[in-house]
Amino acid sequence: MPEELKSNKRQNTITGLKEGDLKALEKIYKEYGNRILNYIRSYFINDPHTAEDLLHDTFISVYNSAGTLRDETKFLSWVYRIAANKCKNYLRKKKRILINSNLTEHKINDLSNSQFPEKELFSIIHNAIDELPVKYKEVYIMHEYHKMKYEEISDILKCSLRTVKYRMEKAFKILIKDIKE
Repeated sequence: MPEELKSNKRQNTITGLKEGDLKALEKIYKEYGNRILNYIRSYFINDPHTAEDLLHDTFISVYNSAGTLRDETKFLSWVYRIAANKCKNYLRKKKRILINSNLTEHKINDLSNSQFPEKELFSIIHNAIDELPVKYKEVYIMHEYHKMKYEEISDILKCSLRTVKYRMEKAFKILIKDIKE
């Protein structure tokens, strides 16, 4: 399907959503639901039932707030931002931070010649990431797990590009320090 046709179809779906069309919500859920669920799971939530609940809450908010969407070209960033806010609110209530994700790549080059076996290193890195302050962890996970560009992260978190870069740098420094200890 040509990109222009896809874009028009997506635009019509978003317009339908803004008008309260439940079929439009269903289309959007089918198209983006798995991506958002993976984001929720790897970003914060270990329990699959809680992740599903947060996904449903996200799409209820998408439906209820569709009229407030100003820039339809940033629709997906807007959905990610809603999901991130749902996760943050959940975590504030529960006062815990969990990650349920497989680390497949790490940019922590200082550890490439580590004295730790791979399984032990994985556990050490996983625990270090789990201990990161939320504002650094969210940037790290979006960039490293979800391969988002800094500009996308900036849109989702509603902060400057400079702030995103700073938080990423700080996350790496904290991780390297914690892992070396």
